[in-house]
Amino acid sequence: MESRPGSPLDDDVAFSVNTTIEEFREKPDRIAMDLLRIIFFSVNWPGIVAKPQDFIALIRKGYKYNFWNDSAELSI
Repeated sequence: MESRPGSPLDDDVAFSVNTTIEEFREKPDRIAMDLLRIIFFSVNWPGIVAKPQDFIALIRKGYKYNFWNDSAELSI
């Protein structure tokens, strides 16, 4: 782990993501990417997921961490 300074703009974050049940079932990885984008931006770490490949790598790490089949195509 490495420590980084948080966002100097706020101490509290609130957000919502509008989606449908169909999208939640068919594209869960896309929803996870949207959430990660918001979270990393809000804590002043946008560089972690600056490129689409960074998102894919992060989602794959989540699959690996949870012992899910990470060789499958992502649902984005």
